[in-house]
Amino acid sequence: MIRKVLSGPLQYLSKLTALRTPGLKFALLKFAVIVFAVVAIYFQDLSLVFADSLHYEGYSYILLIPALVTYLLFRKRRMLAAAVLYEDKNREDTRHLPTLAGFLLCLIALTLYVFGSQTFSPLQYHLISLPMFAAGLTLIFFNPITLRQAFFPIVFLLFLTPPPVTFLNNVGSLLSVGSTETANTIANFLGIESWISIESGTPAINLIRPNNQPLLLIVDVACSGIYSLVGFALFATFLAYIVRDKIWKRIAIMIVGFPLIYLLNIIRITTIVLIGYQWGAEIALELFHILGGWILVFLGTLLLLVIAEKIFKTQIFKKAKVNSQNNLTQRSNIKLHASLVNNLKRPKKKAQASNAAKIVVVILVTLLIVYIQSPVFSLTSGPAPIMIQTSYGQQGNLELLPQIEDYSLRFVYRDTDFEQLSGQDFSLAFAYHPEKPGDLAVDVSLEVAESTVVLHLWEVCLITWAVPKGDQPVTALDLRDIRIQEDPPIIARYFAFQEQDKTRIQLVLYYFTTALLEIDNTIQKKQVKLSFITYFDDPEDLNIMESRLLPFAETTVNYWGTLKKWNIITAAILQNSLPLTCIAIAILIGLLPFSWIQRRRYFKENASAYQKLHPDNRQILDVARETEKKNLPTFENIAETYEKTITQPVNKHKLLKYLVELEELGVIRNEIICKQDEPVYIWKTQY
Repeated sequence: MIRKVLSGPLQYLSKLTALRTPGLKFALLKFAVIVFAVVAIYFQDLSLVFADSLHYEGYSYILLIPALVTYLLFRKRRMLAAAVLYEDKNREDTRHLPTLAGFLLCLIALTLYVFGSQTFSPLQYHLISLPMFAAGLTLIFFNPITLRQAFFPIVFLLFLTPPPVTFLNNVGSLLSVGSTETANTIANFLGIESWISIESGTPAINLIRPNNQPLLLIVDVACSGIYSLVGFALFATFLAYIVRDKIWKRIAIMIVGFPLIYLLNIIRITTIVLIGYQWGAEIALELFHILGGWILVFLGTLLLLVIAEKIFKTQIFKKAKVNSQNNLTQRSNIKLHASLVNNLKRPKKKAQASNAAKIVVVILVTLLIVYIQSPVFSLTSGPAPIMIQTSYGQQGNLELLPQIEDYSLRFVYRDTDFEQLSGQDFSLAFAYHPEKPGDLAVDVSLEVAESTVVLHLWEVCLITWAVPKGDQPVTALDLRDIRIQEDPPIIARYFAFQEQDKTRIQLVLYYFTTALLEIDNTIQKKQVKLSFITYFDDPEDLNIMESRLLPFAETTVNYWGTLKKWNIITAAILQNSLPLTCIAIAILIGLLPFSWIQRRRYFKENASAYQKLHPDNRQILDVARETEKKNLPTFENIAETYEKTITQPVNKHKLLKYLVELEELGVIRNEIICKQDEPVYIWKTQY
């Protein structure tokens, strides 16, 4: 009968489902609630980040994360199924610690979420808190063993957090300098007359073709290999985890991968230089698009797999051989769990009621959070047409901006060239002209796009790490964030700079928002960047100009209006975010020594209980402990050691019965461990 029931781990788990409550179906319901809570609370952020990944090459790797996480969970499906069904028989004083730890993790995550909403880059803070929130819910619904097995897939969700565009551009600029110098050196070695110049802060390779025509190849951030490195980091981490080998080999695979992908990018640039030298810029440009970032990632991953197999002798997709003892252990444990179900019906009913209560509470709290949740970006209160038809032709709608006393608002122009270059839908220029002499003139730039990532940051476009300070196109005088609205918070950024060889100072105050706009007679939700710009000559007037520019942004924010405002709960969390986080972290850290002290106390009590046991029971415990020292303490290994001890055949059914009785006394414990993603059941002494 047992052989028919258990031909593999899945059959074992399905049989176990019939024997115990809540069972696998109830576990799947809890998993569905976790997914619902995470998606509902982080829906705005996930929508934004996936929209960005469709419009920006540096974030395109994010599209693959759901598939990779799904594979990681699928790979561990048997172990996870066994873990979620495992009943952690802790003592009364410690059995609620995992739930408490899960609650504290969720509290820290939500506090970080609310805190991030008052920063200039809320998306990054929100998505960093997502894995922490998912881990907390896993502890609340399941047990530490489940979290331990799902830990890497949960942490892997951190890759959803897009690196700041500033970081990518600055690191990309540094990498482009190295790639340019190396490619130029190789070209010179091959007899090509070439040299490096700086074009608008970007390195470029200049060369003379055989027909004496000059050729300029600019190696910008897109050519630097930074996008390939970011995407490759995802695959290198993924491969290092799924490799079935020693930890040092996994780390070595990751270390080897990054210089490998950078070397491939240098080869790509060198090849483009050689092609451009022989056949011109057009063919070189076509080759650049063909050998794009994903081609490099694919080649790098392929080479890394070859290196892992040939040099490090690792096994990636080869399935490990499962020892027959594991199946025997599982068969034996069917009787064990059947016995536990028959003997412990009451606690199981309480556990079922407790889990049902948790599901209801989490769903209600999730709906409450979604209801009171502050938006990542504020929403305009009503749609407005962005372009209108006038007697002078089509122009930007002046009603998009407020009328300000003593100023006249005018539409200046639409920058279609910049729209095509940046991938924006609209790039409109307006101007507030003062009616009184001596007042400040203010230019307004209104940029509209599907994704915030194409609405470039001012400082990123004008400042780069790769160029020495004296060679920068501009000199930064001030760069900081400022709050222009409290409820909900909208953070703007001040950026004051001076162009080289010019005395005029340019001051920009800009912020991002989400707007409902009327475009081509349809209402569309768009990402918007509003920039308020003014010019002056004396650096000492910087503070005065800031105070004059700020009202334009504040008036515009109030004019656009919002659909949502912060409620009392959200405001209270924000005001007390630091104390709440510190208290939660302190309690969470304090649970570790408390758990350790309670465990030591528990072991001491069991040591006293051990002395009072019948000699036959003490002998079984001694055999289990001896097996722990020499081998994996599975039931079969314990039975084998017991046979050698008593020098006669063992009645395994009777031995299992003794072990169950000893587990009820608390002096031994049945646990699950993971061996190559497969569940193995062991017995560990507790004294």
